[in-house]
Formats: sequence, structure tokens, C-alpha cells
Amino acid sequence: MPLKRNVQREPNSDPERDYLAQRLKEAREYLGLSQEYVSQQTQIPRPAISEIEAGRRKVESLELKRLAALYGRPLSYFFPEQEGVSSAAPATAGLYELDDAQTEMKLRNMTKGLPPQDREEILRFAEYLRHKKQASQSTRNGYHFRRQIEAQAQRARRTRWLDWGFWVFMAAVAAFVIEAVLAWHASGRPW
Repeated sequence: MPLKRNVQREPNSDPERDYLAQRLKEAREYLGLSQEYVSQQTQIPRPAISEIEAGRRKVESLELKRLAALYGRPLSYFFPEQEGVSSAAPATAGLYELDDAQTEMKLRNMTKGLPPQDREEILRFAEYLRHKKQASQSTRNGYHFRRQIEAQAQRARRTRWLDWGFWVFMAAVAAFVIEAVLAWHASGRPW
């Protein structure tokens, strides 16, 4: 029986790669997508997506372009705003250093001109974040909670399709009924 080599990966010391990995994972989780689904849509192997999100694998430019398109984000979303990132923590770490009043003020300023639907989406996301930690502590690594979120996202996509399909069907039925009534009326037969 061959001996297994104990291969340890070099700890990731690239803060920009850490930042990119975290942003990619956040975008995927926010949309409620599984790594398997992302893999199917982008033609990137699922283990590669896992490695990218863990910061252990570099992202090819074409892969990043596909991921950004799938997540509905501009490429600039995945890069730090500053010229460089000073620590291994993501560039959003500055938000965690703010006290509650500063954070609330920053959020208020960032959402000032948004339409009501976008503000509601932000509130739903805040609610998701609040419960995400509780759920991950109460279940094994949050597996059940993530599955529930994925199922909700799939139901929402399915419901939108069914709503659209229902109205297309109703329009076709209405057109058929109108055509039948007009044909009956044109024939001159009484009701």
C-alpha cells in the first residue's frame, strides 16, 4: 500500500486574492446559488469554484468574466476600491471598524437615492445576514439553512416563470374566445 504524502498548501498571503475569493463567495451565497449550479452555468469545475472561494486557486480572467455575468455584478465589484489592500482581511474590513452610528450613517448615505424595491432588497439581505449566523450555529455548518435558501431561490425563480406563463396562457385563451365570438357573430346565427 503506497504511503500518502502529507502535502500542505502554502498559506495564502495574497490579500487581493483573499478579497476576490470573499467577494465571489458572498455574491454566490447572496443569490442563493450552489457551487454545483455555478459550475454548470460557467463550465468551471465545482472543485475549482471551491478552491477559488477559499483563496487557494487563482482565477483566470475569462472565469472571472463568466462568474461576474452569472452573479450580475460588474468586474469592479470584485476588486478593492483602494490601490492595494493592507492586510489579509478583505477591504470591507473598514466597515467592521466603524461604530454602529457610523455604519448606520454610511448605510443611509449609500441607500439615499435607491428606489423602494432596492431598499426592500437591502432589508431582506440584512435579515438574511442576521439569521445566517444563528442557523449555521444551530445546524451542522449551516448546511440545512443553505439548502433552505437554495430551495427558496429556486421556488422564487419557478414562481416568476409560472406567473409569466400563466398570463401568456390567459392571453391566448382570451384571444381564442374573442376570435370565436367574432366568428359566431359574423355567421349571423343567433345566440
